Amino acid sequence: MSEAEMLAPRERRVGLIDLGSNSCRLTVAAVTEDGHASVLNRVKTMVRLGEGSFKSGILQPEAMNRTVKALKSFVEICASYGVTEIRAVGTAALRNAKNRDEFLELARKDAGVEVAVISGVEEASLIRLGVFSGLLRVPIVCLVDIGGGSTEISVSTRRHVDMMESTDMGCVLLTDAVPGDEAGRVSKKGLREMRDLVRGRTRYATTLAVKAKFKRVFASSGTAQALVNL
Repeated sequence: MSEAEMLAPRERRVGLIDLGSNSCRLTVAAVTEDGHASVLNRVKTMVRLGEGSFKSGILQPEAMNRTVKALKSFVEICASYGVTEIRAVGTAALRNAKNRDEFLELARKDAGVEVAVISGVEEASLIRLGVFSGLLRVPIVCLVDIGGGSTEISVSTRRHVDMMESTDMGCVLLTDAVPGDEAGRVSKKGLREMRDLVRGRTRYATTLAVKAKFKRVFASSGTAQALVNL
């Protein structure tokens, strides 16, 4: 072993999977012994695991099959990078589905992935940590993450949290609640129904956020990016 190899910090490669109600994301990272992480690859697949489940309470077979297929491809990508550990978390679609154990078994058996279902508050906390890792000096801020089945809202500084809530509201949930026509268009009446549903389900969290008197708002997630693109 050369002197350079002896001095170089040892690293392990990990695969991190965020299984949402709309998309499934993989981050492959190299983590050194001193805790430094560098991203090697990022992959995103639209699986819409929550499609049809928020109204019925049941994950649909096609949605589960799409998601397991995506997980299999993620495992293959991880193998190509020499990943030794895969951590996967599931959010709103799995929190609310009556048949989530069926999906968790499929993921374990067919893809070899153990998915841990996290609570809404845990999700909000992880989102906050992720956003603050990319921010430097900021005042008290409001963070909004609109997912497929839930929206997480928090107000905090880097060290202190004033409020943190997870609401049952997301883009897939809205599509299930107020479906459009064959082309996906929503009528004016449907748009009003969507607005009323959003206001009703987020009123408590937004009221708490306003009381916290934040200075700036940061939005994360694919929905925020889609709005920017529009």
